[in-house]
Amino acid sequence: MRRTTIMKKQFARVMGYCAWTTQSPKPQKKYRENDEAPRSKYRTVDGRLYLNIAESQYPLPVYDEEEMERLALQHAVFKHFWHGLYSSPITELLHVGGAKVLDSGSGTGSWVIDMSIDFPRSEFVGIDISPMSPTTNLPHNVSFFDCNLLEGLPFAADSFDYVRQGLLFEAFTEQQWETHVVNELVRVTRVGGWVEFMEGYCSFVNPGRVTKRLTNAFSTFLKSKGISMRFEDNLTTYLENTCRLSNISYEEQRIPLGKRGGRFGELALKNLIWTWLALKKPLADTMCISSEHFDALIETFVREATENRTEWRTFRVYAQKTRRNVDSAIDIMTH
Repeated sequence: MRRTTIMKKQFARVMGYCAWTTQSPKPQKKYRENDEAPRSKYRTVDGRLYLNIAESQYPLPVYDEEEMERLALQHAVFKHFWHGLYSSPITELLHVGGAKVLDSGSGTGSWVIDMSIDFPRSEFVGIDISPMSPTTNLPHNVSFFDCNLLEGLPFAADSFDYVRQGLLFEAFTEQQWETHVVNELVRVTRVGGWVEFMEGYCSFVNPGRVTKRLTNAFSTFLKSKGISMRFEDNLTTYLENTCRLSNISYEEQRIPLGKRGGRFGELALKNLIWTWLALKKPLADTMCISSEHFDALIETFVREATENRTEWRTFRVYAQKTRRNVDSAIDIMTH
């Protein structure tokens, strides 16, 4: 039996445990398999769908049932180890009601729906370039839109009290982050509101030899696409350079992989296994190895994570908008 089939069966078992950790319904596809319009946005690699949009750098599958399940699992893992869904000081605002929240890159919609249930008096909007979010049985305070951030958000300036984006550092080049992504998210945030970024990428504590090899291959692959693995350092600079943000804060959470982290540690490890497998083609090509050799490396990665007591580094950076957008200030002065 092929290793990918084994992984699918393992994943199906852990998803049974994961189901109760999130209140979100299972994502539903918005399009039929034979629809031509959405399929033009995708390319197929080893039976999986990836974005086929020139300006998008996102390397993982999208519009893909397996990936939707992995994202739901990942959401549950982060929610558990971070003891919540956000770090910005917005709890009272959300409880009082009337707040408007944007999730950029909402994916399956798990974060949006969980938040909407916790804070029924506030409004939650999710956007994503790929239609993976639910389309039916949505809470009254939730809406989703298909949207390409690089083409500009379909919202007026100062529209949201809280804007967050998670796990998309590898979706944009350094230039796109610096000149567009951060500025556009800050633009739609109200003065006094908060912007937050959550990332969990290939940075490990106590990595083994093969883990380092996989991470180096991933870094090389991203570099070829204009993406830097120094994103953790660069993000604070991007935020400072907007000249509209203050109170920039950083928090880190290390997630123990495997049994040492309990059931959620095991889920975290399985999430990374599936992430590596989804990146098999570009990483195997980068390392000049066969598909079978790559599968063997993943087996070693799992063993190393347990033996080395490896931890996965994740972090959040958040800041408060304290200055108006330049365009807004000009508009006020001319009226």
